[in-house]
Amino acid sequence: MAKSFATTLCSISIGVNGRFFAFQVNLVDWLNVMVSNHQLEQVVDPNLKEKPTLQELKRIVDIALKCVDQEAERRPKMSQVIQMLEFDDNVP
Repeated sequence: MAKSFATTLCSISIGVNGRFFAFQVNLVDWLNVMVSNHQLEQVVDPNLKEKPTLQELKRIVDIALKCVDQEAERRPKMSQVIQMLEFDDNVP
């Protein structure tokens, strides 16, 4: 469940549409390449009205990538994902 949630989370948060699936590009593989190449800002859909900050983007991508870990036992439970999403590290 967390794995499909992560794909949905990525799709919504970065504004990904069907263009990836039309070209048979794996969203997770593409995102990993973008993270590895320090091009995280380029994953955000330019049509989004409100762009996430780099800190917000890193957090969402980190959570999503944890949810699609190749090792199923290392993936967080949905309750843990919710806690990670609710956690605001800007609160003193």
